[in-house]
Amino acid sequence: MATATFTLVDVIAIKDADQTFTLVALLVALRGRLPPVPYLTRMDELILFSTALVFAALAQAVLTSRLAQKEKLALAQRIDAYGRWIYLASFGVVLYVSLVRY
Repeated sequence: MATATFTLVDVIAIKDADQTFTLVALLVALRGRLPPVPYLTRMDELILFSTALVFAALAQAVLTSRLAQKEKLALAQRIDAYGRWIYLASFGVVLYVSLVRY
């Protein structure tokens, strides 16, 4: 019987992939419930920018996972620390652009 070992970085990457699939499922569910309009709504902007943030977080998780596997743990942790603040600031910008600016 084969066994698998997962590091914390691998678990984080799996969690980010799960968030990506959840977001895609939300998009499919919303597409059927919202009326089709020929312009970009606030909800469309929020979903679009949120999707970009989730994929950016997934890319960061994959990058830090690869760096940790190559024994560059200090660099991976530094990228992770900066990435958290950048993600938080980016989410604030997304909320402002999508919901507040009008």
